[in-house]
Amino acid sequence: MLAVPAAAGAQDAPAPPAALGPLLDGEVPGLTATATTDFAGAEDMQVVVEVSNATGAAAPVAVPFGTLLATDEAGDQTVAVGGPVDDPTLAQVATDGGTPTLMVPPGESSHTLVVYCTEADDGAPSEATPLRHLGPAEEPLPTVLRAVAAQEAPTARAQDAVWWVTDDATTPVPADLAPLLADVDTEAFGADPHRVVPDTGYTPRWARAAVLDESFDAGSGSSGGTVGAVGGGAGPGLVVLAWLLGGVAVAVGAVVLASRAGRSGPAPLPAPTRPAGWYPDPWAAGRHRWWDGRSWTGRVHGP
Repeated sequence: MLAVPAAAGAQDAPAPPAALGPLLDGEVPGLTATATTDFAGAEDMQVVVEVSNATGAAAPVAVPFGTLLATDEAGDQTVAVGGPVDDPTLAQVATDGGTPTLMVPPGESSHTLVVYCTEADDGAPSEATPLRHLGPAEEPLPTVLRAVAAQEAPTARAQDAVWWVTDDATTPVPADLAPLLADVDTEAFGADPHRVVPDTGYTPRWARAAVLDESFDAGSGSSGGTVGAVGGGAGPGLVVLAWLLGGVAVAVGAVVLASRAGRSGPAPLPAPTRPAGWYPDPWAAGRHRWWDGRSWTGRVHGP
């Protein structure tokens, strides 16, 4: 039986374009790239991607909404990519459900991306700083960034919509953010928010608020295991409780001993004191949290 020849002009389907993340990770043959912050002096936060293309031909690079980038400094904010700057097709691509694409020419080229802060209480470097790829953000952040691009939202409103997802998922949603969050089940997410950025060194505002909210159900799992009840059985919470009670006992003991010695006791301590440092996290077993000498902070180490 003779094989039927392929139809004239038939070609294999083109390979999908490389994506920004693998490109920055050094996983795309013939292409190398670096990303650097460009946050100072612009209304938008931007990232500059320098690409070297040794393939001899133009190469498309997909830029998925919500690609996450971060510096090596723990206190710097993680940023999420919102698309190429000055791309006239961005809004239509976002509306059509597509993925923005950079066309990288042969040789050396520079490309600028708009990014948004995903950690409201972290800082940003004031000088150009290298960035590394962290992976994709979880939903609903990519959906919100797609809406931002499709609606060509002003920078401040776009950033507030991102922070609604990452830090402050309160309901009802502010009226000016409602269009950008229209494709998100805001009632469900607001009732049970979860991390969309895999940076365990940062505690979102909703997680910190949950610790202080007596009505928060620590057993619901809404914090993704990040925050738990202080008094929920044996664990680091008891360590902290012992520390607090120990501080009170020391203060009382000092007063008693001084009184027995016939002199007035020292002024009572307003609160137990302990030097700033890393201590067992009262809200998560196996993790440590930074005590600044007065109160717990959002800085943590561990799972």
